[in-house]
Amino acid sequence: MLSNGRGLGSGLRHTFRAETPGGSLRLRAGRPCPDLDRLLRESGMDSWACVSASSTLARRITADAGRARQRLIEQYVRGIGYTCYATQDAGEGADPTLLILGISEDAAVRLGTMLDQPEVLVGRKGRCPELRPCGAANAAQARKAG
Repeated sequence: MLSNGRGLGSGLRHTFRAETPGGSLRLRAGRPCPDLDRLLRESGMDSWACVSASSTLARRITADAGRARQRLIEQYVRGIGYTCYATQDAGEGADPTLLILGISEDAAVRLGTMLDQPEVLVGRKGRCPELRPCGAANAAQARKAG
């Protein structure tokens, strides 16, 4: 869950800190991250996403349950071949989230939808990160636009 204020109705923050072998990265929608671009270049990848493992659109879960869910999601994404790093909400109240390298925007949105998340933070090398709505949030946004 990666929005600022009340974006897409989630009311959660969208600045994250990821601990990687190259150091700590700050990830924020609309702000470039040259250190992440460097990590992508070194890894031979062009895309990435942050996907939350915390509460869903339908229900709130405890911090312990969120961390356990994050470990399961991390096993899953590593099992299908992605490199990932745990992130933490840079604001108050840590929401367990994964920085996934090499995942396409479409795959990240599908994963966010599968996890019942309102949105994911996605990016490509050399571009500013952007929020993308998932599942029910995507449908609600389409209804408003139509």
